[in-house]
Amino acid sequence: MDPRRGPDPDYQDCTLTDWINRAAAAQGIELDADDAEALGDVMYDCLQYGVDATEGILALLHAAAVQAAEMRGRLASIEDILGDDYSLDRLRELTEAVRDGRYVVQPKLKVWTDEEIAEITGYKCQICKNLKQCCTPHLKRLCGEAYDHFEPKAAEASLKGEYDAVH
Repeated sequence: MDPRRGPDPDYQDCTLTDWINRAAAAQGIELDADDAEALGDVMYDCLQYGVDATEGILALLHAAAVQAAEMRGRLASIEDILGDDYSLDRLRELTEAVRDGRYVVQPKLKVWTDEEIAEITGYKCQICKNLKQCCTPHLKRLCGEAYDHFEPKAAEASLKGEYDAVH
């Protein structure tokens, strides 16, 4: 205990129900509320006294504590999504953009394989007339060298034995 500050309350494991009951008992008020629901009912009744009576002040304190606990829970849920490092200005900007229709989330694009593109477009190998993916192995077999399948003139020249004339 720091003698300059007085005793520090130790309420680490104290529920709101226990805390309000302790505060009321310190003021000579017996609430007879052993759980949160019963305390809520008693505090609702005590609101009628307003700030001129200790019961009314306890009821307002209880209401503020319940609201703070609810806000804390909501903030924890939001921070679970956003993490600890976020900008409220950036969140406001994004929210306004979504509301104004200036920001739209695009669906994830499919990455097509060469085989799928060839099948859809009908692109055929210039040599064997099979789908595009066969060009490189086909040219390797014919010439012993790998060619880019986007060089149809080189492929045709290779078939005709004019390989040297093209390169």
